[in-house]
Amino acid sequence: MLAVSYILKKNFFDKDLNFEEMKPKKENKTIGNHGDISVNEFSGFMKIFKKELQNLTKSLIQFNANQIKDTEHKDFRDKLFTKDIIKQNILIDTITIKDRDKVNTSNYKINFGEDNYPDKFKNVIGFRLINAVIPNTFLRVNSNNKNIKYNYDGDTLSFNLDEGIYTFESLGDHLTIKLSTTSLQGGIVTYDTNTYKYNLKWTDSKVFGFLWRSSNNSAYKLFGAQNKDFSSGMDSGDQSNFPNSADQSIHFVDVVIPEIPSIACKFNSSGKNIIERIPLNYPNGSLSLYRTPDHDFQTKNYFYPIKLSSLTIQLYDDYGNLYDNSDADHYLEFEITIVENTKLFN
Repeated sequence: MLAVSYILKKNFFDKDLNFEEMKPKKENKTIGNHGDISVNEFSGFMKIFKKELQNLTKSLIQFNANQIKDTEHKDFRDKLFTKDIIKQNILIDTITIKDRDKVNTSNYKINFGEDNYPDKFKNVIGFRLINAVIPNTFLRVNSNNKNIKYNYDGDTLSFNLDEGIYTFESLGDHLTIKLSTTSLQGGIVTYDTNTYKYNLKWTDSKVFGFLWRSSNNSAYKLFGAQNKDFSSGMDSGDQSNFPNSADQSIHFVDVVIPEIPSIACKFNSSGKNIIERIPLNYPNGSLSLYRTPDHDFQTKNYFYPIKLSSLTIQLYDDYGNLYDNSDADHYLEFEITIVENTKLFN
């Protein structure tokens, strides 16, 4: 509009027209109320106005094109180089952690900002497990399930199984030996390889009963017993069948990290901040490989930004004890989400 006003002023109002001297004399038609203007004069003015308007239109088109180009470049740059959030993967393996010989590989702490992990992380809003390699321990009897309490003639006593690797048959024989080397010399354990169930015959005259629940571990699973106390179970000559098939397996390992807010963890009844549950579905003594399912990558459990200066890694077995992995090493890969554009907080 400014350009149009300027053209009108310059070519119409500011021009000192001498209509008496204009040629040819015969074209004396006039228009307007601001003096007498010939048709030729007005036609010439309109040509100039049209040309200037066309130039102005071209300039505006070019200006808009440049603006669009600059906007597209900015969007492209922001998308590639100045993102609002970024994702970064953290690899943790117990082989390279500091003071490896003093570390329980089912309960240890990684400190960021040190030699092995020089960077600390600020404004972390997301955390998930991507990959894991967990050893499925050889030991079927370990520190978590070796202790068995029992009631013998009114007294509460206990004994320990020997830690080690057992078959179904050898574990039954081992229980018979343990019963005979304690005050329980009247117990004989037999087994059925078709049903994988144990059977206990009691020949002592005194009352006997296993206290599986009071043992507070998963020993009952090894023999297919019920997880409850039998305080006055068997008299002399009585025969007891363990009702369930023996289960020497460890079903899964829970990866727990206390530093991560609960909104990014699996909802559970234990109250622990469980990042992921890893099934141990490979043979004993082998490595269980785990990868987060693809559909989990579609979820975004963001939390309020935190500073991540350390991670406490804890592995728990299916009974809630720290996983006894015979000090074997494992590997974990985590993905963290970091806010780069802190203006989003405002």
